[in-house]
Amino acid sequence: MGWFTRKRAGKSSASTTAGGNATGASMKKDGPSDFDPNPPPLPELRTTIEICACPDKTDASPPAYTDSSFGASILQAIASAYASHWLNGVPTRHISLYVDDNCRLDKEIMDAIQLIAAVIIQICRAFDSDANLFFTSQRNKDDDNLSPAMLDEANFLDNLFLSKKWYPALKFVREADDKMENRSIARLVSSVRRWMDGEEATDNTSGDKHVHLLDYLRERMIAYWSGWSFAETSCQEFMDHYKEALKRVREQPKLLNSLAFTIRNEIARQKRLYTAKQSTPTTCIIITASELQPSETRALKEQLKSISGGAAEFAIQAVVVTKKAKDSSLTAHNDLDNATQGDKDVYDVTNVVAGDVLQKGLSALFLGKIFNSHLAEWDSKNLGPKQYVGESQLSGGLGKYVIPALDLIRERVGRAPL
Repeated sequence: MGWFTRKRAGKSSASTTAGGNATGASMKKDGPSDFDPNPPPLPELRTTIEICACPDKTDASPPAYTDSSFGASILQAIASAYASHWLNGVPTRHISLYVDDNCRLDKEIMDAIQLIAAVIIQICRAFDSDANLFFTSQRNKDDDNLSPAMLDEANFLDNLFLSKKWYPALKFVREADDKMENRSIARLVSSVRRWMDGEEATDNTSGDKHVHLLDYLRERMIAYWSGWSFAETSCQEFMDHYKEALKRVREQPKLLNSLAFTIRNEIARQKRLYTAKQSTPTTCIIITASELQPSETRALKEQLKSISGGAAEFAIQAVVVTKKAKDSSLTAHNDLDNATQGDKDVYDVTNVVAGDVLQKGLSALFLGKIFNSHLAEWDSKNLGPKQYVGESQLSGGLGKYVIPALDLIRERVGRAPL
Protein backbone atom coordinates (compact mmCIF):
# COMPACT_ATOMS: atom_id res chain seq x y z
CA MET A 1 0.00 0.00 0.00
CA GLY A 2 1.43 3.40 -0.91
CA TRP A 3 0.54 6.69 0.71
CA PHE A 4 0.74 9.72 -1.55
CA THR A 5 0.51 13.47 -1.44
CA ARG A 6 -1.75 15.27 0.93
CA LYS A 7 -4.97 16.47 -0.63
CA ARG A 8 -7.15 19.52 -0.18
CA ALA A 9 -10.66 18.38 -0.96
CA GLY A 10 -13.39 20.62 -2.23
CA LYS A 11 -16.54 21.37 -0.30
CA SER A 12 -18.38 18.14 0.45
CA SER A 13 -21.54 16.97 2.12
CA ALA A 14 -21.82 14.74 5.16
CA SER A 15 -19.86 11.52 4.79
CA THR A 16 -21.98 8.39 4.86
CA THR A 17 -21.52 4.67 4.81
CA ALA A 18 -23.16 2.41 2.28
CA GLY A 19 -26.77 2.07 3.28
CA GLY A 20 -27.09 5.74 4.18
CA ASN A 21 -25.71 5.79 7.74
CA ALA A 22 -24.22 9.21 8.47
CA THR A 23 -20.59 9.14 9.51
CA GLY A 24 -19.62 12.77 9.60
CA ALA A 25 -20.71 16.39 9.63
CA SER A 26 -20.04 18.82 6.78
CA MET A 27 -16.36 19.48 6.19
CA LYS A 28 -14.67 22.86 5.73
CA LYS A 29 -13.90 23.47 2.09
CA ASP A 30 -10.15 23.00 2.50
CA GLY A 31 -10.24 19.93 4.75
CA PRO A 32 -9.51 16.32 3.76
CA SER A 33 -12.92 14.71 3.26
CA ASP A 34 -12.12 11.48 5.10
CA PHE A 35 -11.47 13.37 8.35
CA ASP A 36 -13.88 15.52 10.35
CA PRO A 37 -12.80 18.12 12.97
CA ASN A 38 -16.20 17.67 14.65
CA PRO A 39 -17.05 13.98 14.19
CA PRO A 40 -20.37 12.45 15.24
CA PRO A 41 -20.33 10.26 18.37
CA LEU A 42 -18.88 6.80 17.97
CA PRO A 43 -21.36 3.91 18.12
CA GLU A 44 -21.04 1.38 20.90
CA LEU A 45 -18.30 -1.20 20.40
CA ARG A 46 -20.10 -3.97 18.52
CA THR A 47 -19.57 -7.67 19.02
CA THR A 48 -18.57 -9.57 15.92
CA ILE A 49 -19.99 -12.77 14.53
CA GLU A 50 -18.23 -16.05 15.25
CA ILE A 51 -16.34 -17.50 12.31
CA CYS A 52 -14.23 -20.60 12.72
CA ALA A 53 -12.57 -23.11 10.43
CA CYS A 54 -12.53 -26.86 10.83
CA PRO A 55 -9.13 -28.21 11.92
CA ASP A 56 -6.63 -28.16 9.07
CA LYS A 57 -5.68 -31.83 9.49
CA THR A 58 -6.83 -34.79 7.45
CA ASP A 59 -7.32 -36.86 10.60
CA ALA A 60 -9.45 -34.24 12.34
CA SER A 61 -13.05 -34.66 13.35
CA PRO A 62 -15.68 -34.46 10.58
CA PRO A 63 -16.81 -30.93 9.63
CA ALA A 64 -19.37 -29.46 12.00
CA TYR A 65 -21.92 -28.67 9.30
CA THR A 66 -24.81 -30.23 7.41
CA ASP A 67 -25.68 -30.16 3.71
CA SER A 68 -27.57 -26.89 4.14
CA SER A 69 -25.01 -25.16 6.37
CA PHE A 70 -22.66 -22.35 5.37
CA GLY A 71 -19.65 -24.69 5.28
CA ALA A 72 -21.29 -27.13 2.88
CA SER A 73 -22.68 -24.28 0.78
CA ILE A 74 -19.32 -22.57 0.28
CA LEU A 75 -17.57 -25.89 -0.35
CA GLN A 76 -20.05 -26.59 -3.12
CA ALA A 77 -19.51 -23.10 -4.56
CA ILE A 78 -15.73 -23.63 -4.54
CA ALA A 79 -16.05 -27.00 -6.29
CA SER A 80 -18.36 -25.52 -8.93
CA ALA A 81 -16.11 -22.51 -9.54
CA TYR A 82 -13.07 -24.77 -9.84
CA ALA A 83 -14.81 -27.11 -12.30
CA SER A 84 -15.68 -24.07 -14.43
CA HIS A 85 -12.01 -22.91 -14.35
CA TRP A 86 -13.00 -19.75 -12.52
CA LEU A 87 -10.27 -20.15 -9.90
CA ASN A 88 -7.35 -20.47 -12.31
CA GLY A 89 -6.04 -17.03 -11.41
CA VAL A 90 -5.95 -17.61 -7.65
CA PRO A 91 -2.51 -19.32 -7.57
CA THR A 92 -1.01 -17.27 -10.42
CA ARG A 93 -1.75 -13.67 -9.41
CA HIS A 94 -0.60 -11.69 -6.41
CA ILE A 95 -3.64 -10.85 -4.28
CA SER A 96 -3.90 -7.92 -1.88
CA LEU A 97 -7.02 -8.08 0.28
CA TYR A 98 -8.12 -4.85 1.98
CA VAL A 99 -10.80 -5.12 4.65
CA ASP A 100 -12.73 -1.98 5.58
CA ASP A 101 -12.17 -1.31 9.31
CA ASN A 102 -14.64 1.58 9.52
CA CYS A 103 -16.09 1.19 13.03
CA ARG A 104 -19.19 3.24 12.18
CA LEU A 105 -20.66 0.69 9.79
CA ASP A 106 -23.94 -1.13 10.36
CA LYS A 107 -23.39 -4.36 12.34
CA GLU A 108 -24.97 -6.60 9.70
CA ILE A 109 -22.67 -5.09 7.09
CA MET A 110 -19.61 -5.58 9.32
CA ASP A 111 -20.58 -9.23 9.82
CA ALA A 112 -20.89 -9.79 6.07
CA ILE A 113 -17.53 -8.11 5.43
CA GLN A 114 -15.85 -10.45 7.91
CA LEU A 115 -17.48 -13.54 6.44
CA ILE A 116 -16.50 -12.66 2.86
CA ALA A 117 -12.92 -11.91 3.91
CA ALA A 118 -12.63 -15.19 5.83
CA VAL A 119 -13.76 -17.17 2.77
CA ILE A 120 -11.30 -15.38 0.46
CA ILE A 121 -8.42 -15.98 2.87
CA GLN A 122 -9.22 -19.67 3.24
CA ILE A 123 -9.50 -20.22 -0.52
CA CYS A 124 -6.21 -18.44 -1.20
CA ARG A 125 -4.50 -20.40 1.57
CA ALA A 126 -5.74 -23.64 0.01
CA PHE A 127 -4.09 -22.62 -3.27
CA ASP A 128 -0.86 -21.50 -1.53
CA SER A 129 -1.41 -18.09 -3.11
CA ASP A 130 0.95 -15.15 -2.87
CA ALA A 131 -1.55 -13.07 -0.92
CA ASN A 132 -1.60 -10.53 1.89
CA LEU A 133 -4.20 -9.09 4.26
CA PHE A 134 -4.46 -5.36 4.94
CA PHE A 135 -6.92 -3.11 6.70
CA THR A 136 -7.86 0.22 5.20
CA SER A 137 -6.80 2.29 8.24
CA GLN A 138 -4.52 0.15 10.41
CA ARG A 139 -1.10 -1.35 9.77
CA ASN A 140 0.50 -4.50 11.17
CA LYS A 141 2.23 -3.15 14.28
CA ASP A 142 3.92 -6.50 14.95
CA ASP A 143 5.81 -6.59 11.65
CA ASP A 144 9.31 -7.86 12.44
CA ASN A 145 10.78 -6.46 9.22
CA LEU A 146 11.20 -3.02 10.82
CA SER A 147 14.57 -2.13 12.31
CA PRO A 148 14.61 -0.83 15.92
CA ALA A 149 15.05 2.73 14.61
CA MET A 150 12.15 2.38 12.15
CA LEU A 151 10.02 0.88 14.91
CA ASP A 152 10.69 3.96 17.07
CA GLU A 153 9.72 6.21 14.17
CA ALA A 154 6.54 4.26 13.50
CA ASN A 155 5.54 4.38 17.16
CA PHE A 156 6.14 8.16 17.24
CA LEU A 157 3.83 8.66 14.24
CA ASP A 158 1.22 6.28 15.66
CA ASN A 159 1.15 8.07 19.01
CA LEU A 160 0.93 11.51 17.41
CA PHE A 161 -1.88 10.30 15.15
CA LEU A 162 -3.92 9.55 18.28
CA SER A 163 -3.73 13.18 19.42
CA LYS A 164 -7.10 14.82 19.99
CA LYS A 165 -6.31 18.51 19.45
CA TRP A 166 -3.88 20.70 17.52
CA TYR A 167 -2.14 22.70 20.21
CA PRO A 168 -1.33 19.81 22.58
CA ALA A 169 0.06 17.95 19.54
CA LEU A 170 2.14 20.97 18.51
CA LYS A 171 3.50 21.36 22.05
CA PHE A 172 4.37 17.66 22.21
CA VAL A 173 6.33 17.75 18.94
CA ARG A 174 8.17 20.98 19.75
CA GLU A 175 9.23 19.66 23.15
CA ALA A 176 10.32 16.34 21.65
CA ASP A 177 12.36 18.20 19.01
CA ASP A 178 14.01 20.47 21.59
CA LYS A 179 14.93 17.64 23.97
CA MET A 180 16.08 15.16 21.30
CA GLU A 181 16.09 12.40 23.92
CA ASN A 182 15.63 9.70 21.28
CA ARG A 183 18.34 10.22 18.66
CA SER A 184 16.92 7.51 16.40
CA ILE A 185 13.88 9.63 15.58
CA ALA A 186 15.52 13.07 15.66
CA ARG A 187 15.33 13.61 11.89
CA LEU A 188 11.69 12.50 11.73
CA VAL A 189 10.65 14.69 14.66
CA SER A 190 12.37 17.73 13.16
CA SER A 191 10.65 17.09 9.83
CA VAL A 192 7.22 16.82 11.47
CA ARG A 193 7.90 19.98 13.49
CA ARG A 194 8.77 21.96 10.35
CA TRP A 195 5.51 20.86 8.75
CA MET A 196 3.52 21.75 11.88
CA ASP A 197 5.22 25.16 12.20
CA GLY A 198 4.20 25.85 8.62
CA GLU A 199 0.60 24.81 9.30
CA GLU A 200 0.54 26.92 12.46
CA ALA A 201 1.42 29.99 10.36
CA THR A 202 -1.77 29.61 8.28
CA ASP A 203 -5.09 31.19 9.15
CA ASN A 204 -6.83 27.81 9.41
CA THR A 205 -8.78 27.09 12.58
CA SER A 206 -7.16 24.81 15.14
CA GLY A 207 -9.71 22.13 14.25
CA ASP A 208 -8.76 22.23 10.58
CA LYS A 209 -5.05 22.31 11.42
CA HIS A 210 -5.49 19.13 13.41
CA VAL A 211 -7.25 17.17 10.64
CA HIS A 212 -4.59 18.40 8.21
CA LEU A 213 -2.01 17.00 10.65
CA LEU A 214 -3.78 13.64 10.78
CA ASP A 215 -3.87 13.53 6.98
CA TYR A 216 -0.16 14.38 6.84
CA LEU A 217 0.76 11.73 9.45
CA ARG A 218 -1.19 9.01 7.68
CA GLU A 219 0.76 9.90 4.55
CA ARG A 220 4.09 9.58 6.39
CA MET A 221 3.16 6.14 7.75
CA ILE A 222 3.56 4.49 4.35
CA ALA A 223 7.24 3.83 4.98
CA TYR A 224 6.25 1.60 7.90
CA TRP A 225 3.08 0.04 6.45
CA SER A 226 2.68 -3.71 6.10
CA GLY A 227 0.02 -6.37 6.33
CA TRP A 228 -0.16 -10.07 7.11
CA SER A 229 0.70 -12.96 4.82
CA PHE A 230 -2.25 -15.30 4.20
CA ALA A 231 0.14 -18.22 4.76
CA GLU A 232 0.46 -17.10 8.38
CA THR A 233 -3.15 -16.00 8.90
CA SER A 234 -5.62 -18.58 10.12
CA CYS A 235 -9.34 -17.88 10.32
CA GLN A 236 -9.08 -17.14 14.04
CA GLU A 237 -6.06 -14.89 13.54
CA PHE A 238 -7.95 -12.89 10.93
CA MET A 239 -10.83 -12.41 13.36
CA ASP A 240 -8.39 -11.29 16.06
CA HIS A 241 -6.73 -8.81 13.67
CA TYR A 242 -10.13 -7.43 12.64
CA LYS A 243 -11.25 -6.88 16.23
CA GLU A 244 -7.96 -5.19 17.07
CA ALA A 245 -8.23 -2.93 14.01
CA LEU A 246 -11.73 -1.82 15.06
CA LYS A 247 -10.50 -0.97 18.55
CA ARG A 248 -7.57 1.05 17.22
CA VAL A 249 -9.72 2.97 14.73
CA ARG A 250 -11.95 4.11 17.58
CA GLU A 251 -8.95 5.77 19.24
CA GLN A 252 -9.00 8.49 16.55
CA PRO A 253 -12.68 9.40 16.03
CA LYS A 254 -11.84 12.22 13.58
CA LEU A 255 -10.94 9.59 10.99
CA LEU A 256 -14.17 8.72 9.16
CA ASN A 257 -12.85 6.13 6.72
CA SER A 258 -9.87 5.39 4.49
CA LEU A 259 -11.55 4.00 1.38
CA ALA A 260 -10.50 6.68 -1.13
CA PHE A 261 -7.07 6.78 0.45
CA THR A 262 -6.66 3.03 -0.02
CA ILE A 263 -7.71 3.09 -3.67
CA ARG A 264 -5.46 6.04 -4.50
CA ASN A 265 -2.47 4.48 -2.83
CA GLU A 266 -2.89 1.14 -4.55
CA ILE A 267 -2.97 2.99 -7.87
CA ALA A 268 0.15 4.96 -6.91
CA ARG A 269 1.90 1.78 -5.78
CA GLN A 270 1.15 0.03 -9.07
CA LYS A 271 2.48 2.98 -11.06
CA ARG A 272 5.73 2.99 -9.06
CA LEU A 273 6.24 -0.74 -9.55
CA TYR A 274 5.40 -0.52 -13.25
CA THR A 275 7.87 2.34 -13.77
CA ALA A 276 10.55 0.35 -11.95
CA LYS A 277 9.68 -2.74 -14.04
CA GLN A 278 8.91 -4.65 -10.83
CA SER A 279 5.17 -5.15 -11.23
CA THR A 280 3.58 -8.60 -11.27
CA PRO A 281 0.00 -9.59 -12.17
CA THR A 282 -1.96 -8.30 -9.19
CA THR A 283 -5.57 -8.24 -8.06
CA CYS A 284 -6.45 -5.83 -5.27
CA ILE A 285 -9.71 -6.87 -3.58
CA ILE A 286 -11.29 -4.23 -1.36
CA ILE A 287 -14.26 -5.31 0.77
CA THR A 288 -15.98 -2.12 1.83
CA ALA A 289 -19.17 -0.35 2.82
CA SER A 290 -17.76 3.17 3.23
CA GLU A 291 -18.98 5.80 0.80
CA LEU A 292 -16.87 7.86 -1.56
CA GLN A 293 -17.39 11.61 -1.68
CA PRO A 294 -17.90 13.37 -5.07
CA SER A 295 -14.54 15.14 -4.83
CA GLU A 296 -12.83 11.83 -4.08
CA THR A 297 -14.57 10.13 -7.00
CA ARG A 298 -13.50 12.84 -9.43
CA ALA A 299 -9.87 12.60 -8.34
CA LEU A 300 -9.88 8.80 -8.50
CA LYS A 301 -11.31 8.80 -12.02
CA GLU A 302 -8.38 10.90 -13.19
CA GLN A 303 -5.89 8.61 -11.46
CA LEU A 304 -7.44 5.51 -13.02
CA LYS A 305 -6.94 7.06 -16.45
CA SER A 306 -3.22 7.47 -15.76
CA ILE A 307 -2.53 3.82 -14.86
CA SER A 308 0.26 2.17 -16.82
CA GLY A 309 -0.32 -1.32 -18.12
CA GLY A 310 -3.73 -2.98 -18.33
CA ALA A 311 -6.16 -4.98 -16.24
CA ALA A 312 -4.21 -8.19 -16.88
CA GLU A 313 -1.35 -6.62 -14.93
CA PHE A 314 -3.34 -4.75 -12.26
CA ALA A 315 -7.01 -4.97 -11.33
CA ILE A 316 -9.03 -3.49 -8.48
CA GLN A 317 -12.07 -5.48 -7.39
CA ALA A 318 -14.37 -3.47 -5.11
CA VAL A 319 -16.74 -5.75 -3.21
CA VAL A 320 -19.33 -3.25 -2.00
CA VAL A 321 -21.53 -4.52 0.82
CA THR A 322 -24.85 -2.71 1.22
CA LYS A 323 -28.09 -3.04 3.16
CA LYS A 324 -30.16 -3.20 -0.03
CA ALA A 325 -29.67 -3.65 -3.75
CA LYS A 326 -29.23 -0.53 -5.91
CA ASP A 327 -27.99 1.48 -2.94
CA SER A 328 -27.07 5.09 -3.68
CA SER A 329 -23.50 4.46 -2.49
CA LEU A 330 -22.92 2.36 -5.63
CA THR A 331 -23.09 5.42 -7.89
CA ALA A 332 -19.52 6.48 -7.14
CA HIS A 333 -18.16 2.95 -7.64
CA ASN A 334 -20.01 2.61 -10.93
CA ASP A 335 -18.53 5.93 -12.05
CA LEU A 336 -15.06 4.54 -11.35
CA ASP A 337 -15.93 1.31 -13.15
CA ASN A 338 -16.94 3.34 -16.22
CA ALA A 339 -14.02 5.78 -16.03
CA THR A 340 -11.90 3.73 -18.44
CA GLN A 341 -12.67 1.20 -21.15
CA GLY A 342 -11.09 -1.84 -22.75
CA ASP A 343 -7.77 -3.03 -21.41
CA LYS A 344 -7.47 0.14 -19.31
CA ASP A 345 -10.64 -0.77 -17.38
CA VAL A 346 -8.95 -1.92 -14.18
CA TYR A 347 -11.76 -1.08 -11.71
CA ASP A 348 -14.62 -3.52 -11.25
CA VAL A 349 -17.55 -3.47 -8.80
CA THR A 350 -19.34 -6.42 -7.21
CA ASN A 351 -22.33 -5.52 -5.04
CA VAL A 352 -23.66 -7.91 -2.40
CA VAL A 353 -26.45 -7.37 0.12
CA ALA A 354 -25.29 -8.06 3.67
CA GLY A 355 -28.42 -9.89 4.84
CA ASP A 356 -28.38 -12.20 1.80
CA VAL A 357 -24.72 -13.12 2.37
CA LEU A 358 -25.39 -14.01 6.00
CA GLN A 359 -28.55 -15.99 5.24
CA LYS A 360 -27.64 -17.69 1.95
CA GLY A 361 -23.87 -17.75 1.72
CA LEU A 362 -21.83 -17.03 -1.42
CA SER A 363 -22.21 -18.47 -4.90
CA ALA A 364 -19.72 -19.84 -7.43
CA LEU A 365 -20.48 -16.79 -9.60
CA PHE A 366 -19.33 -14.53 -6.77
CA LEU A 367 -16.00 -16.36 -6.58
CA GLY A 368 -15.64 -16.20 -10.36
CA LYS A 369 -16.33 -12.46 -10.39
CA ILE A 370 -13.91 -11.40 -7.66
CA PHE A 371 -11.03 -13.60 -8.83
CA ASN A 372 -11.40 -12.77 -12.55
CA SER A 373 -12.07 -9.04 -12.73
CA HIS A 374 -8.87 -8.70 -14.76
CA LEU A 375 -10.60 -10.58 -17.61
CA ALA A 376 -12.83 -8.59 -19.96
CA GLU A 377 -15.49 -11.30 -20.14
CA TRP A 378 -15.98 -11.13 -16.38
CA ASP A 379 -15.66 -7.38 -16.07
CA SER A 380 -18.49 -6.98 -18.58
CA LYS A 381 -20.86 -9.49 -16.96
CA ASN A 382 -24.11 -7.80 -15.92
CA LEU A 383 -24.83 -9.68 -12.70
CA GLY A 384 -26.92 -8.65 -9.71
CA PRO A 385 -26.61 -9.18 -5.94
CA LYS A 386 -29.00 -12.16 -5.99
CA GLN A 387 -26.64 -14.05 -8.31
CA TYR A 388 -23.73 -13.66 -5.89
CA VAL A 389 -25.39 -15.60 -3.06
CA GLY A 390 -26.75 -19.12 -2.66
CA GLU A 391 -30.23 -20.09 -3.76
CA SER A 392 -31.41 -21.58 -0.46
CA GLN A 393 -31.68 -20.40 3.12
CA LEU A 394 -28.87 -21.73 5.28
CA SER A 395 -29.70 -23.94 8.23
CA GLY A 396 -28.85 -23.08 11.82
CA GLY A 397 -28.97 -19.78 13.64
CA LEU A 398 -27.15 -16.75 12.30
CA GLY A 399 -24.09 -15.51 14.15
CA LYS A 400 -21.86 -18.60 13.90
CA TYR A 401 -20.29 -19.77 10.67
CA VAL A 402 -17.95 -22.68 10.01
CA ILE A 403 -15.48 -22.36 7.14
CA PRO A 404 -14.34 -25.62 5.46
CA ALA A 405 -10.92 -26.92 6.49
CA LEU A 406 -8.00 -26.30 4.15
CA ASP A 407 -7.64 -29.98 3.33
CA LEU A 408 -11.29 -30.21 2.31
CA ILE A 409 -10.91 -27.24 -0.01
CA ARG A 410 -7.64 -28.57 -1.40
CA GLU A 411 -9.37 -31.86 -2.13
CA ARG A 412 -12.06 -30.02 -4.13
CA VAL A 413 -9.50 -28.08 -6.17
CA GLY A 414 -7.18 -30.97 -6.98
CA ARG A 415 -4.34 -30.15 -4.60
CA ALA A 416 -2.54 -32.52 -2.28
CA PRO A 417 -3.39 -32.45 1.45
CA LEU A 418 -1.13 -30.41 3.70
